Amino acid sequence: MVKVSVVIPTYNGGKYVRECVSSILSQTFSNLEIVIVDDQSTDDTVKVVRDIQTHDDRITLYINSCHNHSMALNLGLQHADGDYIARIDQDDIMVTTRLMEQVNYMEQHKDVDVCCSWFSTFGDINQNVELAKGDIDYPEYQLLITNIFPNPTAMIRKKFLELNNIKYDCQYQYAEDYAFWIECALSGAKFHIIPRFLQRYRIHNTQNSIVHSKEQYYETVKMRTCLINVLQERHKSWSDVTRLIEILWDISRRGKICTETVFRIANELYINSLKQSVKI
Repeated sequence: MVKVSVVIPTYNGGKYVRECVSSILSQTFSNLEIVIVDDQSTDDTVKVVRDIQTHDDRITLYINSCHNHSMALNLGLQHADGDYIARIDQDDIMVTTRLMEQVNYMEQHKDVDVCCSWFSTFGDINQNVELAKGDIDYPEYQLLITNIFPNPTAMIRKKFLELNNIKYDCQYQYAEDYAFWIECALSGAKFHIIPRFLQRYRIHNTQNSIVHSKEQYYETVKMRTCLINVLQERHKSWSDVTRLIEILWDISRRGKICTETVFRIANELYINSLKQSVKI
């Protein structure tokens, strides 16, 4: 039985996808399959992938029925047979030990549902990125501020997704990973970040996070606002916190403070209240 399904959505990635797949096939962990879903590419991506397929039968290719990134990801999840689902983007590269280190950790820690890692960037920008490390406390509250879970480094326990019926939300096209992690966190997922640079993340001026940066930001504001509403309902007995957040929203609507300030203060209020409730 396959242990790891590596899911790769592709869209006009003919220039990069061969190098990405090569890094997966070079892993020290070999009990894997590669599920590639093409999202209606208009370049030679499909041709390149079909050529790669002739060299390794662990690679399967599916074609999305329409151009929708989240739908392509869900199609990949649907066809993933492994115990674990590993994510990577078409233009990124895995360090050779990535899958082995993540599988070993999740096999030894059965309570962990999502395992990410640090990553390094290359291409237009070269740097090491350390967002957080170890077990992540209060993940849904941390997500009020920013997405600390780098999607292209993630390994997810498939059973957790199936038990909670979690998929990518097709209404989000530019920050779908953020919405996905929010749903996982609200469903009780335990997150862990390995403090090692197990992924190389390519920076270039044609990637979605640059081309559609404004749309991505507006999507994150929308989903974080929805998250606050969920947390307000969860903690409606905390009347002082609820009232203060309502006041902050009113001040924000009048342009006196930015929405980011509301999210940051809400994060602090909730986490401080949670810590106090544990002490009582």
